[in-house]
Amino acid sequence: MTCNTLHFFTLTMIIFFSTIIVSYSADARPHFSRFCVKAIDKPFCSKVVHGTKTWKDAMKKAVKTTYRHAKRAKPLVENLIAKLPSTVPPAAKYSICDTCKDSYNSVIRELHASIAVVKNGRLNLMLSAAYTDLEDCSRAFLDFNVPTKNQLFKSNEVTAKLISTCLAVEKANPK
Repeated sequence: MTCNTLHFFTLTMIIFFSTIIVSYSADARPHFSRFCVKAIDKPFCSKVVHGTKTWKDAMKKAVKTTYRHAKRAKPLVENLIAKLPSTVPPAAKYSICDTCKDSYNSVIRELHASIAVVKNGRLNLMLSAAYTDLEDCSRAFLDFNVPTKNQLFKSNEVTAKLISTCLAVEKANPK
């Protein structure tokens, strides 16, 4: 009897600890949105589309979030010339500012248009164009060896990450 009781107790403990380990492992595994399977940064993407149920809703939320971020960055572009280091030649300052103004105008225009075409599938082209336009602004800093430790360049990085997220969600379209 004692041996059977010991076996029963041992078996019960093994099952108990196995259940704890399995449930802990399941909880420790990250949960990503199904719309973010193609995303480079799945946790970031999942935060952007959090709460959406359909691909269309996820796509709209991602594009609108990106659009709002780009709109908030526009004042940084407008005030850029005053923020660039005094060591940057005036011609370079004007070139960077003009490039970034054009870039942000295009990015905002492409994102705004993207919101309207979520249904018809031209999103990839528009989002890719927005990404390329944004890269033009970032490249302008690098072309003139201007330090990239400024608010606009950091904002460009976030906007690029958001556009990349939009592209990933677009690829998850079940069609």
